Amino acid sequence: MNDLLTRPHISVVIPTCNRPRLLKGCLQSVLAQTLPPSEVVISEDGSNEETSATVEWFRNKLGRDKVIYVRNNPPRLQLENRRQAFKMASGEFVAMLDDDDEWEPEFLEQTYQALVRHPECAFCSTDHWIMDSESCILPLESEKAAHAFGRLSMTSGVYTDVLDRVLDLQPFSLHTTLFRRTVLESVGFIPPYGGTVPDFGLFLAIGAKRANAYYVARRLGRYRIHQGQQTAKRLENAKSKVDCIKGFVHEYGHCLSKRQYLKVRRMYRLSVVELAVAYGHMGDRASAFKTLARCFELGPGILPISRLFVLALLAMGVTKDSIRSLVARD
Repeated sequence: MNDLLTRPHISVVIPTCNRPRLLKGCLQSVLAQTLPPSEVVISEDGSNEETSATVEWFRNKLGRDKVIYVRNNPPRLQLENRRQAFKMASGEFVAMLDDDDEWEPEFLEQTYQALVRHPECAFCSTDHWIMDSESCILPLESEKAAHAFGRLSMTSGVYTDVLDRVLDLQPFSLHTTLFRRTVLESVGFIPPYGGTVPDFGLFLAIGAKRANAYYVARRLGRYRIHQGQQTAKRLENAKSKVDCIKGFVHEYGHCLSKRQYLKVRRMYRLSVVELAVAYGHMGDRASAFKTLARCFELGPGILPISRLFVLALLAMGVTKDSIRSLVARD
């Protein structure tokens, strides 16, 4: 009885959309946790009978009273589905796991223990593996991702510079983070301007609140990459990132130091150029150059010459494969 009274109230929220095969692997990783959650919220965008059967299987495994299942029909789309799932969680600690990702068995235990030891921290985040569509771990890709996002240089410990780290390298991953519910409430769970990059908007907002983080330098999650995923989502994600930065400045610009605001302006210029390049890859030259005119909406600065060169080549009709060959030779 004492164990039940002292057991932490941890909620796991899982947004899902018509991927029951992947969802089952995700749910199996929740069942394997050495510190089981006290509540799991599954928010389905749409209505799929195979998904419903998978959730029923999970309910029988974890305990029917521990699983909250909501089906959005018509769908609320990615951002609102995530916000809904977060808001429905009642735990003092909350973690979100996408239906195509998984956790290592010690994820909840390790992150929860870190937050207990460090009450000054609003969330605890970890590194993660990259896996392919067949759930095979990709060590080289995992190492590259950790390097690209600055996690290789991070050691386990408290970080008081969350916003600067998000502006520089975005090292924190939504699917391998345990939050205190209070910090999620303080930023509206997920900012409404997050679009298809809700994790980016969330960590920017938390950073602007001057929240501290604890980082565990272990790969305690598995993030799935799908064939064609990056190509299919490139334009949508680029649009969302531009809108997210503008929304963040509107909401939290007054919280930023001069140095941080300059970082935000630089990030905005780079994001606008990437959006223009995404239009260029689609052959939409008019939209590419119309987008490029937005670069200085937040103030003056220097544009990335290398990306402008790529955009110019695309505008001249040079193929993507030819551009890749040029870049590779450089």
